[in-house]
Amino acid sequence: DAAGAVKGLLIEEARTNLITYSSDFTNAAWSKNGGVALGAATNQLGLNMTTLTDANATGFGHINNPFTLAPSTVYTMSGYVTRNPSATSLASIRVQQNDSILSTQFSGISINPTDGTFGSPWTSGLISRNVVPYGPDLYFWYVTFTTSANITTSYCQVFPAHYDLSGGDGAAAVGSNSFGGLQIEQGAFPTSYIPTTGATA
Repeated sequence: DAAGAVKGLLIEEARTNLITYSSDFTNAAWSKNGGVALGAATNQLGLNMTTLTDANATGFGHINNPFTLAPSTVYTMSGYVTRNPSATSLASIRVQQNDSILSTQFSGISINPTDGTFGSPWTSGLISRNVVPYGPDLYFWYVTFTTSANITTSYCQVFPAHYDLSGGDGAAAVGSNSFGGLQIEQGAFPTSYIPTTGATA
């Protein structure tokens, strides 16, 4: 369970994590934008958690990884954020969907790492989303959404400071947050984390 206690045998359907290098943000699969800086990965409950810092008050520092989604299909994105009592910004993760007809679509979540509450941006195709404690130092989050009927390309984007703690959206927001265990899978609910390297798994 979330506290790490063994409750019995877990049986899940087969899924594929569509994000490559899902816990290795140093890999070139993740482009670094807006001056975002990466710290060394640390192991928390078996997960590689990496601190991202956006100290640029004039842009949105983030990392970006392309992947392929099918049109008009339900997917669930999930992962982990480290609790951060001294945070100055929300930890934000989203899927960007480029569309051949509509404007760019975003599905995602912004998490307050001091208490696990979350905001309401990026609602394209949204079905559900939530944040729950995972052990003493992590939050597990997920977002379930339906893709656009006219999707062309898509990206997973991770922002350490897209919003300040009040939810204010602006390039002036700065801060650091730790992320890991990212997963995007076809289906209406999250399953156990599937680590990936150079290929989906």
